[in-house]
Amino acid sequence: MAGENMKAPSHMWDPYYSILRDKTGFDAVPAGTYTENGNQSYGLQAYFWCADNFSRSEAWCCILYDFKNDGYSYLDYKCYGHSVRCVKES
Repeated sequence: MAGENMKAPSHMWDPYYSILRDKTGFDAVPAGTYTENGNQSYGLQAYFWCADNFSRSEAWCCILYDFKNDGYSYLDYKCYGHSVRCVKES
């Protein structure tokens, strides 16, 4: 349910999964990603880079799917255009 709670209450996500959102203060929208083939998964998935670096060409990222409640982490190529969340330290 962690991924579900990170999704923004938005018409962009499947309406069936829009219940009980906005609990974490992190409002992800399904912006998709940008690859060598252009925009991918807009309206279906949200990709975010993690702070953890893996190699010169790969880094960890997190993905939220429209149709799943969980968030998933995996390695992806740094040349892809995933979203970034900026956090201000207090």
